[in-house]
Amino acid sequence: MTTHGHVAGSQRRTIEGLREANAGLCREHAALKARVEAVLALHVEDEWEDMLGGPPAKPGICGHCAKDWPCPTRRALEGEP
Repeated sequence: MTTHGHVAGSQRRTIEGLREANAGLCREHAALKARVEAVLALHVEDEWEDMLGGPPAKPGICGHCAKDWPCPTRRALEGEP
């Protein structure tokens, strides 16, 4: 009976440890997701304006880093090569 009680207690501690680890991972995931969303909000498409008021003179650019759209930051965060 002592062995059975020991195993059950050990299992409870293991389960509790896994629950705590999972909660920590969930908090970390939420924080990282918020950071990625903040960066994506910065790197949005903008357009070059034609100096004479016509249509855009060239394809879109990133409004944050001014690189061709989609910019390297946006591609990296969206998983594109």
